Amino acid sequence: MQMFLQVAIIVEKEVKERFEVLDSWRGIAALLVALFHLGMNSHVFELSLVRNASLFVDFFFVLSGFVLAHAYSSALRKGMGLTGYVIRRVGRLWPLHIAVIIYLVGYEFHTMSLVESGFLSPRPLFSEENARGIKLLVENIFLVQAVGFERHVGWNAPSWSISAEMWVCILFAIICVYCSRKHTTVIAGLLVAAAMLTLWFFAPTYMASSVVFAIPKCIAGFFTGYLVYEFRNKIKIEGLRHGSCIELATVALIVGYLSIIDVERSDPMTMLAPALFAVVVWVFSFEAGAVSRLLRIRPMVWLGTLSYSIYMVHDVISNQLGAHVRGCIVDKAIPGCENFVYISQAFQETRYFADGVAIAYLLMVIAVSTATYWLIENPGRKAFNKLASVVSRKRVSRDSTTRDTRPAPSEKYSG
Repeated sequence: MQMFLQVAIIVEKEVKERFEVLDSWRGIAALLVALFHLGMNSHVFELSLVRNASLFVDFFFVLSGFVLAHAYSSALRKGMGLTGYVIRRVGRLWPLHIAVIIYLVGYEFHTMSLVESGFLSPRPLFSEENARGIKLLVENIFLVQAVGFERHVGWNAPSWSISAEMWVCILFAIICVYCSRKHTTVIAGLLVAAAMLTLWFFAPTYMASSVVFAIPKCIAGFFTGYLVYEFRNKIKIEGLRHGSCIELATVALIVGYLSIIDVERSDPMTMLAPALFAVVVWVFSFEAGAVSRLLRIRPMVWLGTLSYSIYMVHDVISNQLGAHVRGCIVDKAIPGCENFVYISQAFQETRYFADGVAIAYLLMVIAVSTATYWLIENPGRKAFNKLASVVSRKRVSRDSTTRDTRPAPSEKYSG
């Protein structure tokens, strides 16, 4: 029982020691990914930072490796147990994911009813043609769509990265449990090298790949983040001198990098993404400059808190709005849909109007994400964390009982 309490204290301590600035970075990155997937003909989408924002998925991977190393690596080595860890990770990723899937399945049935009623023209439903097949649905439910060789993101498109991260997180835990800290660091370096070589030689779009090369892409980013954490602990720097200058230079580095690459083409420079995002994570983990002070204000921290919800719901919002607009324009069968024709024409006539729509879309994403955070994500995580604590407590109690009932070793007789 004492071991369980020690591990529980470690985990709780690590969770409380949050990197708020990095959370804010995650929120900003999630909004940029949301703008990227909106894909409107607007001034906003013309910005290279937005057009190449899909690479921020690699930032999420690097940050996850760093944060999970901080929160769990010591606890796993001190007896936390794989079962409790996996339950916690499932609770972090799965509840909101499955809620979105349930909504999309319901929407598919709703669309089917509209087609049968004649409100919409016939279209394939629950079909592999539009990446809404039953097979892909089952894979999404169990978060295994990134493990196989699927070429369609399907259902909720961003979830391919969640699938990859789930399994790479488990790999990380297994390594931490069975290997020393030194050996884990060596293995992490070898995994990063192997993943990078795989992407370099086999991925047509290099680091801009998605579901087909999800696992090596996630391994490259996640274990880079782990190495950043170990490096940060080893050199033991309390803070950064000239923090503001270093932070501004780091922001300029990332903005400049995303301005010169092109994810729409096979650009080898995308391979630099994990390393450059590692610099961001390392620099801003110290929270030592003016940019960090800006990112620590309450709205920015709250944006970071909502980042996972933003990432998981934004594509649904953009796709459903777009599908409704297209359905109204093409079918013109839904009452009041004539208004959407004017909106569509406005998209083509003025980019300023599209800019306004993009802003409204982001506000809608934030509003929906706030609701999903409070109603689904946060309660789901707490429920799974409670379950993990119960499972860990029972395991420790069982181990203690086994030790107590084991026959005492016989003392050596000395004559």
